Amino acid sequence: MRKAVIALGALVLTAALAAPMLFANPESSLTSGFQVGQRTPPFDVVDVTGPNKGKQLCYV
Repeated sequence: MRKAVIALGALVLTAALAAPMLFANPESSLTSGFQVGQRTPPFDVVDVTGPNKGKQLCYV
């Protein structure tokens, strides 16, 4: 009986997590990452290896 309750709970949880994906609008304006032609903005990092170890630099 206990295994059946756990299995039912797992099924309900899976359905609850999957429901938003099933009913999502595929035509939504969600974009991920850079768009074609968009440039990467500059950002500073601290080098942890090599001759510049410990120095702050920008790879862009």
